[in-house]
Amino acid sequence: MCYSRSKCKFFFSESTQSMTKKRLYSVFILLVLVLVSLTMHFSDFFEAYPWMGKYHVSDPDSLLFLRYYEQSLLQGEIIKEDHYGCFPSVQKNEFPPFHLNFLIKFTQLYFFLFPDSDLDTDFVIGWMPPIAGWLCSLMMVFFAWKQTRSPGLTFLTGFFSVPGVIAYMTFSFLRIDYHFLNTFFIQFWLILSWYYCRKPGLGVAALAGFVVTLFMATWSGTPIFFLMVSVYALFLLLCDSEIAEPFLEFSSASMFVGAVLTGLNLLQSGKFSFAINEYGWFHVLTVLAAGAFFHLLFFLKVKKGFTSAKLVSIVAVLILVFASFAFMAFPAQIYDGIGFLTAKDPIMATISELQPVINFSNLIGSPFQFFKGGALFGLGFFVLPLLAFWPPAKIFAGGGRIIRDWFFFFVVLTLFSARYGRWLGSMPGLFSAIAFYILLEFILEKAHCSKRNWIFAGKVALVCVPFLIAGFIFNYPNFILSSKVSDNEVEAFNWIELNTPQTSGYQSPGLPEYGILGFWDEGNRLSYYTRRPVLVNNALWGYKKMARIFSATSEKEAAGYCEKYRARYIYIRYRSLNDVSIDLFNMYKNKPEAKDDVFSFTRNYIAPAEPVSRYANTFHYWLANQAAIKPTGQFIEPASFFRIIYSSKQPNRLEAPEVLLYEFVAGALISGNVDPGSEVAISIECEFDKVRQLYARNAIADDSGKFKIRLPYSSGYKKGRVKTDEFYKVSYVKNGHRQLGKLFISEEQILGAAEIDLIRAAQIVDR
Repeated sequence: MCYSRSKCKFFFSESTQSMTKKRLYSVFILLVLVLVSLTMHFSDFFEAYPWMGKYHVSDPDSLLFLRYYEQSLLQGEIIKEDHYGCFPSVQKNEFPPFHLNFLIKFTQLYFFLFPDSDLDTDFVIGWMPPIAGWLCSLMMVFFAWKQTRSPGLTFLTGFFSVPGVIAYMTFSFLRIDYHFLNTFFIQFWLILSWYYCRKPGLGVAALAGFVVTLFMATWSGTPIFFLMVSVYALFLLLCDSEIAEPFLEFSSASMFVGAVLTGLNLLQSGKFSFAINEYGWFHVLTVLAAGAFFHLLFFLKVKKGFTSAKLVSIVAVLILVFASFAFMAFPAQIYDGIGFLTAKDPIMATISELQPVINFSNLIGSPFQFFKGGALFGLGFFVLPLLAFWPPAKIFAGGGRIIRDWFFFFVVLTLFSARYGRWLGSMPGLFSAIAFYILLEFILEKAHCSKRNWIFAGKVALVCVPFLIAGFIFNYPNFILSSKVSDNEVEAFNWIELNTPQTSGYQSPGLPEYGILGFWDEGNRLSYYTRRPVLVNNALWGYKKMARIFSATSEKEAAGYCEKYRARYIYIRYRSLNDVSIDLFNMYKNKPEAKDDVFSFTRNYIAPAEPVSRYANTFHYWLANQAAIKPTGQFIEPASFFRIIYSSKQPNRLEAPEVLLYEFVAGALISGNVDPGSEVAISIECEFDKVRQLYARNAIADDSGKFKIRLPYSSGYKKGRVKTDEFYKVSYVKNGHRQLGKLFISEEQILGAAEIDLIRAAQIVDR
């Protein structure tokens, strides 16, 4: 060992310094680092203060469960049916029970202990994800210390436990969807597997079995994870790894315990479902089968004279039998699952979470793509080949390779689909520390320590500081600058809640009276923040209803669907749609197997070389760009059934408002008898924030002198930055004389489909 290393034991060898003072000093440094990490996990909470109400949460899955959580608290029990996520369809709450029960029971316990607390119920549970993320960071610090006994690597791991993009995806404040629990359970199980390979024990295996039980009761996709574990176990066997036997023993024991405890819970609850997407016996049997598979592999591994060739043959037969049975028993579910995981469905492929995080096809043309990897995975991303082929022996010795291998595996999955990045937990911090540790080791190996240690320390600092700063920049700013709900949306949601009729079924069991239509990726925000039902949500429930209405090519068609689905309001937020988007709408709504509620995967879709549809001819374009007043496509006349009742604030007259809210109304029917063949004209000035539009309707009387015009706007309307003149201006010919007058129409007449005789109701001002 070189002289420089002997002078730098702090970083490179097990601590042999027994002095109490130095130990306390090390503990103090580590304590400061982990407390700083804890504080930074709450930084998005502090960054959003002072609060705009509670509207900083934008994650759609968290918003869905916040609504379930709130409705369950208000109704006194966990809701069994959801009337607010796919109105007017009803969706059963088939999520596994632990996650929501955990949130509810903890809240009830809190208010039992603190009955006088006025803390918002959301804040009672909002701290859980940051704490879970921090605990994952502590696991990595624990691993670094136990595996290497190196204070330097341990401190570096604590330093790099700064939350970044991955932490934001999973552990930010109020991100209370089940993903934070999934990641915590996965990370805990992997740490326990490493510890078991290091020091086998019944207590570790039993604790892992309890973790598996909670994991199964949290996520219906647990068989997917344990399938990955099975593949990894086979990999260890084929590599003849020294940890193959303890890993198989650990996995088998934990899965047996988890499956048995889950089965007992299902028997107690009387649940006998075998559905793949539900918490039920399918999951028990698959995890139990995986445990039996591991036990068989363990038995074969320890059996003398059993060759690798025999092992591969048996495994191949078992996999073939299992795959054949699965495809015969659950063909549709498996195809749909593959479509979801691979995002082959053309609509699913538009979801950013299911897309690759790095565009490798443009890696050379856009080097920024490469640095995205550093932002996501930490500094360890830049030394992945080194860690794969020349790993530091001590760090990944024995069971330590489990942490390395799964980090690699999760990185590959995340490169394939961003949603898997959540499973990385706090691993990027550990591997950033390892990358920096390797760099520091290299510097100290090459350097020559002298009596002037402060000079040497200065040189090391000059080299290291940029990397420390880079590690910070790649993480923390990405954490606090992530997306929040915009001010315009906050205002719009508040306005809707305060100015639209309250619906039944939110605070107490019941059926809602109407729903709001927005784009599918706005559904969970609308239903939670406005406490109103939505026709389509972020799980794509109700996608066909949205496609039918927004792609309609006439007002009559759109109004027919709005009436069918009881869509009273339409939420339009500025977005870039195009002809390809409408092609997908038309494809999906014309699928015979597509239902109004659940989403149906599309297989083997071949997009036309040139778009067939035209966005400019659709109902959505008419609402978003023409205020349902100006003509486009077959929308020749201004709307008869749709009116703007709210507009967000415009920066200037040339910029469209971010949010418009339309109301589907019965409209007041204006009729009368005028001279045959004469023209009837009715108009009113409408003001939408900074823009004025003339709503003008014309009709030609028939041979008997009759005409009909349906109007959606009341006169003198003043709400939501929408104003209409105090009266309609009317013009018609009666007995050969043109009459000019004023027509007053109330809100009650618009909403109640009043029939108004123009000749009697109009106040003539000029003959």
